[in-house]
Amino acid sequence: VLREFHSMFHSLHYDALLRVLNGLSLILKYLIQVLPADEDLPNKSIDKFVKFYIAESDISEAREMLKDIGIQRQSAVYFQSGLTEDQYSFLCKLEMKHVFSVENIFVDWMHCGIYDFHHLPYSMKAKLSNDTVSTLEEKVKRNDSRKVIKSLTDLLVRMEHAIRDAVHHNIEKPICDVIREESEGKNKNMLEYLPPTICVQHYVYLQLTLRRILTELISSTEDRSSPESAGLKITSEHMYQRGNSMETKVQISPSQKRKQELESERNVSSVAKTTPQPPVSSPDVGTPLLLQLSAKDKQ
Repeated sequence: VLREFHSMFHSLHYDALLRVLNGLSLILKYLIQVLPADEDLPNKSIDKFVKFYIAESDISEAREMLKDIGIQRQSAVYFQSGLTEDQYSFLCKLEMKHVFSVENIFVDWMHCGIYDFHHLPYSMKAKLSNDTVSTLEEKVKRNDSRKVIKSLTDLLVRMEHAIRDAVHHNIEKPICDVIREESEGKNKNMLEYLPPTICVQHYVYLQLTLRRILTELISSTEDRSSPESAGLKITSEHMYQRGNSMETKVQISPSQKRKQELESERNVSSVAKTTPQPPVSSPDVGTPLLLQLSAKDKQ
């Protein structure tokens, strides 16, 4: 079932992935509100759950409500953000007990950026083993890793068409063999960074792994250039932020500090008394709660 799900949804554009993820999140949020803590998940599909618990009408109205929260078929208006007929049917018939797991998969896809490769076939999206990932990281971090990763990524993009052709013949063909054949002796220095266990079927996750390593390296470089890494142990207790600047507070005695705290409390109390409080709005009785939650999220 998991393989079927991956093969069916791997081609989602960013817009479609975001809308579906938003819709599933709203359904789970509503489920938490209507389901007692000691009660099991309802043994219903998504569309029937919406029908019985939200729409309280026929299934067609329930599916219209799903459309309102982002789970909808492709159309002329929603071509990239809509779902194919198979994708739409799969989600509508998905049992509620599986919604959280499916949502987590979509969250992972958003996080890693797999939507950037929606145009590539599923046969190029096999995951790398942990050992292969470790070997790859070790190889690219030996030298000027940021430069190596950028050069290797550019090379893979240039070779993408040839790698895609190779997938149709042998998904286990090493990517380094494809590069060696296509570059005619060039790019030999780049081949040493690619473990032979990385095949054409791993192309997308190779790109995603290189992207992750590069992001971590950039973040690590920024951390090393921070004041704390330079030996300036300035904690949040000793500094405050104004705009984009960070200033160091002057050390004060405990009695002075307590005096400032009391003055601050009096100021806050004074503001609270003079500031009018907004009226508490009641939920719109005529609007289904699921759509109210959607409106709140958009705000």
